[in-house]
Amino acid sequence: MFEIEIKKGECFEFGKNWQSFLFHVYKPILKGLISFVPGTGFLFLQRSQNSDSARYCYSVWLRHLVQANQHGLLASPPDVVAELGLGDSLGTGIAALISGCGEYRAFDAVRYASPEVNLQVFDELVPLFQQQADIPDETEFPKTGPRLESYAFPAEILAPDRLKAALEPSRLEKIRNAIASLATQGEQSELIS
Repeated sequence: MFEIEIKKGECFEFGKNWQSFLFHVYKPILKGLISFVPGTGFLFLQRSQNSDSARYCYSVWLRHLVQANQHGLLASPPDVVAELGLGDSLGTGIAALISGCGEYRAFDAVRYASPEVNLQVFDELVPLFQQQADIPDETEFPKTGPRLESYAFPAEILAPDRLKAALEPSRLEKIRNAIASLATQGEQSELIS
C-alpha cells in the first residue's frame, strides 16, 4: 500500500483511510478556493491566536529563519520579506525587520492588524533580539511549527556584527516610526507596505 506522510507523527495509508487523507491534504486548498466565493467571507474571519504576542512572533520568525538556513536556502536574513495572511499584527514581519531585513511587505484580504498592537509588539521584540533570547519552544507554543532540533538563539545566522548593525538605535527608531506612521496615517513607508 502506498503511504504519504502528511506531517511528523501522522501517516495515512492511501486506500485504507482515504477520507482522512483527503481531509488533511485538501482542506486548506478547498478553504482557500471557497473564500473567493462572494458571501462566504464570514466563514474565514477567525483571527489568529498568538500574532499579538511578541514572543510568538519572535518564535515564528526565528524558526523559519533556522529552517531556511538548515535547508540551504539562505545564510542570513533576506533583504525583503513578504507575508500572506498576517493576522492580528505585523509581528512576524517586524521581527524580520529588527533582525536585519530591509523591507517587509504584508498582504491580507482584510486589514486585521491593530496599529497599537504593532507598536507594542515592536517594543517587546527589541529586547528579545538584544538579549539574544532562546527561541520559545513547544512548551510555550505547542501548536507552532516548524519544530527545531535546538531552540538556542541562531547566532550562526544572526552573526554579532549583523545583529549589532540591525539593532542600531537609529535603525530601530526608523522601524518604529514606520510602524507609527501606519498607525496614525495608514501610510506605507519604504520599510513596510
